[in-house]
Amino acid sequence: MEKRYVKLIATKGGSGSESFRVSLPTTWIRSMGLGKNARNLIISFDGKQIIIENNNQENK
Repeated sequence: MEKRYVKLIATKGGSGSESFRVSLPTTWIRSMGLGKNARNLIISFDGKQIIIENNNQENK
């Protein structure tokens, strides 16, 4: 398993709400079969880890 250390990107909306993003390496995205034309993901959270999966059903 490849591991990278990245920073969380925090943004604040006009109404004061916050959102967070993470930049993912292009090589990881491509190896998952994702790209500009296949951008649908399934994300899961178990209270400790966030899991990102390709949503193959929506990306067809």
